[in-house]
Parts: sequence; structure tokens; C-alpha cells
Amino acid sequence: MSSHRSDAQNFEPVTADSRSFGAKIREYRVAAAFTQEELAELAGISTRSVSDLERGLYQAPHRDTVARLAIALRLSAEAAEQLEALVPRQRGPGALAQQPTAGAVSLPTGIVTFLAASSYVSEHSAQALLGQVQLALDEQARVVERCVARNGGTLVPIQGAVEGLLAVFRTASDAVSAAIDIQHVLSEASPSEPMVKLRLGLHTGEADVRDGNYYGSALTRCLRLGSLALGGQTLVSEATTQLVAHALPQGGSLQDVGEHHFGGVLRPERVYQLLTPGTSSDTPLAQRLTPLARHCDIVIHAAIDQRLVFFLGQDTIDDELAHGLATSFGYPAGAPHELARVAQYVSTMAGPGPLYERLHSLLDRNYQPNCLLAFLAGLPRMLADSGFAERYPLIVTTRYDDSLEQAFEAAGEPFDLVTYIADGEQRGQFVHRTPDGRPRVIDRPNKYPRLSENQTIILKVHGAIDRANPEQDSFAVTEDDFLDYMPGDLSSLIPVMVAARLRKSHFLFLGYDVREWNLRVILRRLWGEQRLRYKSWAIHSASPEALERELWRTRDVDVIGVAIDEYVAELEARLATLRPGGQPDG
Repeated sequence: MSSHRSDAQNFEPVTADSRSFGAKIREYRVAAAFTQEELAELAGISTRSVSDLERGLYQAPHRDTVARLAIALRLSAEAAEQLEALVPRQRGPGALAQQPTAGAVSLPTGIVTFLAASSYVSEHSAQALLGQVQLALDEQARVVERCVARNGGTLVPIQGAVEGLLAVFRTASDAVSAAIDIQHVLSEASPSEPMVKLRLGLHTGEADVRDGNYYGSALTRCLRLGSLALGGQTLVSEATTQLVAHALPQGGSLQDVGEHHFGGVLRPERVYQLLTPGTSSDTPLAQRLTPLARHCDIVIHAAIDQRLVFFLGQDTIDDELAHGLATSFGYPAGAPHELARVAQYVSTMAGPGPLYERLHSLLDRNYQPNCLLAFLAGLPRMLADSGFAERYPLIVTTRYDDSLEQAFEAAGEPFDLVTYIADGEQRGQFVHRTPDGRPRVIDRPNKYPRLSENQTIILKVHGAIDRANPEQDSFAVTEDDFLDYMPGDLSSLIPVMVAARLRKSHFLFLGYDVREWNLRVILRRLWGEQRLRYKSWAIHSASPEALERELWRTRDVDVIGVAIDEYVAELEARLATLRPGGQPDG
């Protein structure tokens, strides 16, 4: 899992009546750039518990649960205290029943079989009255308690923040009998589609008891197996299966559902589904996402919340421009072929006029959008199709060509273009071009009203070609340009609406090598020496060298090692699973 920032003070407390507990947890989680699975791992609770909390299905978590979440989210003491104040102190939907207290039961020791039970409330049922959901949960808890008792088991407390019920049995066959009994009674009670379904996980291992509570790998394995199950499904570990496979209680059978990687275990382990009368044999395991898929979900949620800025690099354009200039102006063969160095040579030897003319001729062409540009241009439509209308990205780019603009035009997607002025009397300011092409110099950024919130904004911070009017070309491209680049703070030169999004967003760097000093110039103009306040990422097709990785680290930017086309394909795949509630499948 990627490293996350540790500056707790960034999260401000809220008043208890301003937000629900679940909404605030989600807000903190998204701001920290955690997936639900990552937050669950850090807090020591199940992913399902995090999901139920955020959806409001479980409204009264234990104080220990709240404390663990606050620690995992690195909240300040005041913010943690006010988060606790949002919790109504009574058990709410999502909890099966009050856990028995430690010491109230005599806990079996040695080799035991654990049974973990947790409830699943469907999205449809979540729309029902909370009282009806709670009644179903209470009845479910009573069924579990009765079936555990009559099959020789003991309900025990779960130490920490895990929600649900835990039972322990001295034999694996008793545990399997209890699981069959539980699912049979529940299916008899609710022959139609139930409002609440129960998920069960069984695992056999050595009991680790300390201070009247169970701990250790056997318990952890059982809980994770239970979280892997879908509603109405019972999953059994290989260890338990080996003990009962030849002597299953009446009415039960086992189906091999493949191997699964459990956290902290190097090799995958085989998992079995316990089938009882009425149980479907084609129920899949709950999907487990790859690290890349989880990262893409974070990016998608940030885009939905309009807290994501795409930072688009030059790709191969710089190399092409450097080669074209070097060939045209007799650049020394043995000298470095970095674009800024080559452009400085041309400007010094031939003047800025010939430099601009040659750059214009090299850039004045039509482009076929690559997968990344096509994705960016299609993103507003893809989000709208998933139920999230009026989500428009902010794209910051150092590209001089207009391939990005061409991609948006080809997609029929309007945009506002804001371009840096690198030369002339208005040097150091920005010019705004509306979708109809009219330019307007932004001379009062803090009062500039003409940018629309209903379309994409493209911010070109190194200037750009103007194919319709070469006199309006603007290129910050030579070494001298970057030495004099953008005096003062960038936020004081751009419209206040754009500056606000830059301050409070995650950044996704695409096609950048941070070793290039001209990129570091723009980063310095944006943030000075500060780390980024929101978790950000740099996508690299090859593993970066130690120097580059360290330079990104100093900005608190995580490096994701994946080719751009593979990365875009994964983003599109995760977008395709997006449901109107904002949660990708899986």
C-alpha cells in the first residue's frame, strides 16, 4: 500500500449537527486518498464495515471503532472528538447484535473452529425504513445465537473494531453444522428475497487467547474469509474443509471456488463454498481489486468530487521539437539535445523571430488523438453517463501543441483555454480563449468572471501555438524564458476559480520526468518548497531512477509504474463499473 501523508492538522473538525458520521468519514477518507479497503486495513476493521458506515447502514459504531478510524485518518484530537460527537449512542442498522462482554463466557482453547457472521444490507433495502432493517438484523442475530448454542458453540466477543458476531467451536463438524442450521433457518423464515443477508466464514486453527479475548492469525483468517463472502454465502477455509470433507453433516456439500490471496499470506489459499438446500452453486466470490484498480477508484472519486487536476506532460513532443530545431539551425552534434538548451541556442544565434517561426511550422499540424487525450476529452461524457453530470476536469499542461484541444473538438466537448503569455508587453500574464475563439487578457485574476463551471478548463502554463494567428504564438521554451518565468506566485496570475481548485486537489502527473528542471520551475511557482496537501501521483511507464523517485517523494507524490495506455485502459474499466451511487463495483 502506498505511503500517505501524516500531517493530521490538515483535517479541520466540524460541528456535530453539520454532517452525518458516514458522510464525514467518506469526506476524510477521500481527502486522505484511501480506498475503503485501505482505510479498513489501517483501522483494523472490515471493508464491509467501512462501506456500511459511509452509506449510513450502520449508524452507531463502537467508540473503539471511531477511535481506530480517527487514528487511521490521522485526525487531530479535536477533529476526532467531534467525529465521535456525530455518533448517536445506540446500536443502529448494520450491527447484528451487542457483542458479549469478555469474561462472560469460558473460551475454548487449543485447536478450534471460528465462525464469523456479518450482515449484508442491499442498496435496495437501504431505502427501506431503518426500523425495518434493524428488526431484520435483530432477528438474524437471534437466529445465529440459537443455532450456535444448539450445535455446541459459544458466542464470543471480537476484540477491536470488527462488526458482526463471532462464534467458536471445539470441532469443525459442529461449526459446519451450525452454519448449515443458520442458513436453513434464515431461508425458511424469508423464502423470498430477504432484506438482509448473512455472510459466514469458517476457519480452523490454534486459539490464541489473551486477557479473555481471541487474537492471532486463525481469527484474522476467519474474519477475512467472512468479508470475502457475498450475502447469503458461507465460505470455508481449506483447513476446515480437510477436517469435514468426508463427514459432512446432512444437507451440506462443499464446492471448490478457487484460490484467494489473504493479506499477510504469501501463497494463495484454496477457498470452498458450503452449499445447503436452496443455495446457488454459481455464486462468485466477492471481487478483490488489484492495487492499480484501487488506485484508479481513488482517482475516479476525486474526479467526481472535482478534487482532481490532470497535469499533462509533453510525451514525445519535446524530443521532436528539439530535433527539428537542431536540424534547421546547425546545432552542434555533440551538445545536449534538451529542448530548452537547443531553443536557447537558436534564439541566441538566430533570434527569437526565427525560433518562433520554426516552432510554429513544426507544431502546425493535425493530430490523431492517442488513448490518453481521447480519454480526457471523453471523461465528462463518461461521468455523465454514470449519473454524474456537470463534472468537468481541470487540465494543466506544459504542451505547446494543440493536440489536446483537437481531441476535445473531435469529441464535441467545449472547453475554456487559458494560456501563458511568454513574450511582449503582457508577458507573465494569461490570456483566456472562449470556445468561440475570442481572446481576453486576464489582467485582474481575482475578479475575472468569464470562466464557465460547466465545461473543461485547459491551463497551458508554458504558452502554446495559435494556429489561426501566428502573431499570437507564445512559447516559454528557452533557458532564459525559464530563468525569468512567471514572476511571483502562479495563483496570483490565474482566475481565482482555477487557483482555488489547484490549492484543494489531488494531482495526477502524466508524461513527466521530474528531473527536467523546467518542470521543477513550474512546481516551484505552484507550491514553493511545500509538499502537496492532497495525495498525488505520477504515472511512469518504466521504473524511475532513484533520483527521480526521491524528487517525487519530496513533493509527497507516489510513483505508479505502469504504461500510459495500460493505465488509461484500467481507468476506463473502473469507470465502466461505476454506479450512480458513486461506488465502483468490487
